[in-house]
Amino acid sequence: DRPTGPQKPKETEEQRKEREERRKQKKLASYKRWQERKALLEAKYKKSDYRDRAKERREQKQKQDEEEQKKYAHMSVEKTKFLGGDVEHTHLVKGLDFALLQRYKEELEREETEKLEIAYEEAQAEKKVKDKAKKAKEEAEKDKPKFTTVFGRSIYNAAIGNELRRKEEHSMSNFVPGRMTF
Repeated sequence: DRPTGPQKPKETEEQRKEREERRKQKKLASYKRWQERKALLEAKYKKSDYRDRAKERREQKQKQDEEEQKKYAHMSVEKTKFLGGDVEHTHLVKGLDFALLQRYKEELEREETEKLEIAYEEAQAEKKVKDKAKKAKEEAEKDKPKFTTVFGRSIYNAAIGNELRRKEEHSMSNFVPGRMTF
């Protein structure tokens, strides 16, 4: 039970109250200085002609003075786009042009949606073509005779099948390598 290091003298009740009072006064003085700085900044802000246009735009309360409207009324669209309304000709300042950025993102999203719709329509058209080809192939398969016996197949080949083979052989002989006339 021996103390291992230097010990602080025990604080009396009176000393503790004095210390708390000093802390309160220090906090109060700091708070007053902060209030004074805040008041100075607000006064400075009110004196300037600054309007938080980005905030107004976000709140849909963009109020343009009549003078501004008259000043820009005679200007063409080509000139006004340089005033910050066009993505290609504006300099985005971080935190100020969120509406313009949102418009740009919506435009990109719309283009992407259009590309997807076109690709979907092309896929549907391709599927229809494949379905038609498949149906035509099935129709051709239906037109071919189906044989249940070997004897029936050999009779068909003897009567009709040889003619088909001769036609195929003749058309193929026209394209034999080395043949000069067709």
